[in-house]
Amino acid sequence: MNLQPWPYVKCENQWSIPNEILFFIWDELCKDGKDKELFYDAGIKNGNEFISYMQNPSNFLVLGVDSDENKIVAFGFVNNYQDGHAYAHFSFMDGFRKNVGEMIIDYWRQLKRSNGDKIFEILIGITPESYEKVIRIIQMWGFQIIGKIPKICFIANKGIKEAGIISYLEL
Repeated sequence: MNLQPWPYVKCENQWSIPNEILFFIWDELCKDGKDKELFYDAGIKNGNEFISYMQNPSNFLVLGVDSDENKIVAFGFVNNYQDGHAYAHFSFMDGFRKNVGEMIIDYWRQLKRSNGDKIFEILIGITPESYEKVIRIIQMWGFQIIGKIPKICFIANKGIKEAGIISYLEL
């Protein structure tokens, strides 16, 4: 497996990843029900909203691509960037692969400003308490659990609010 990051950026009025690929990703998420897990508050409901969301300047999407198989295996995005920290989100297309998430994190880690300072210093996670597998995965990647906040995560498909596990990764 030869993993490569594929960042979603706009350059000279052109996005680096075609909409057809983003629609494909959305369709794959929906097939597995991962759309309801990743966007558990039901904030994103279809492919057009997914693309619009990813094109919002507060989001920075990176695909994890296996270039040997020409296959997208995962993606991550950060958002709500402020003063060196941002919220991190991940999804795997066909099963968890530890090294893919690490590759995406390493991509964010190496991004620098023109003066050499890191763009991202801290990644933050708010994970629904019931997502025990996700919590174990982010801990494998080095995220530190610092506590939980009651009723911060609205799980739309269940109509409930549940505690969110708060974590961070220092880059």
